[in-house]
Amino acid sequence: MTLRLHVFSSFAVFVSLQCATTDAAPKIKKMDSAKRESVRIALQNDLAKGGDAWSSWFGPVSICAPQLWARISPTLDKKGIEIIPTHFTNPDEPASKDGAAFKGFEANRRLARQVAPLLTAGKVRLPTEAEIRAYWRIFPFAEIEEPVFVVSSARADVLVHLQWDKGKQRYFVFLVEAFRFSKST
Repeated sequence: MTLRLHVFSSFAVFVSLQCATTDAAPKIKKMDSAKRESVRIALQNDLAKGGDAWSSWFGPVSICAPQLWARISPTLDKKGIEIIPTHFTNPDEPASKDGAAFKGFEANRRLARQVAPLLTAGKVRLPTEAEIRAYWRIFPFAEIEEPVFVVSSARADVLVHLQWDKGKQRYFVFLVEAFRFSKST
């Protein structure tokens, strides 16, 4: 795995994430199951509330992975926010895919609002082994650290990887990706 930063101008940075080969088994840093369940329930409750409750899970930086980015990018209001093109490279796939890194609270609020309709009436669950393997194929780091959930709704299955912020003493969305979209979305 390598991380490459390419500066195209003083205003734009291109991030290239080269992912591990699919032959490697996912390395997962597990968390206490009771703590993971408490985080899952909190996320489920906030999704059920709708509105800004889901947006509160987004901090100053997050990543939207390729499949989800391809779906939401055309309709996302990008004016006045910082979105950094993020290139995912998988050695096992001939074509690389683009995602986006969102920087700033307003950018992340817009991302959350754009993803929210896909999660309506969704159930937060642990990812299946197949979903973890699919995530591992695009994940650019040596180890996946829990908690990682999938929100399954009628419209999509969306992976939500959370990361602990020591300074704020809470979890924020690190990365979101879609594994499935319904035909009507």
